Amino acid sequence: MVWGYNVSNNLYDSSTTTDFELHPSEETELVIKILELAGIAAKQIDIAQYAGGVDNKSIQQEKV
Repeated sequence: MVWGYNVSNNLYDSSTTTDFELHPSEETELVIKILELAGIAAKQIDIAQYAGGVDNKSIQQEKV
């Protein structure tokens, strides 16, 4: 994805943004990662730990 962000004016320009396709099977993993990172950014370690635990469980299930 290319973000249409104009550095000189600090503006978002949607006409220069390139969207991407996300396969439905990847949606859950993406949401979990976003929650994990958001929990860390918000310093809510319990959220980050939960998301990390769900992510690890998902990885273990994929290996089986």
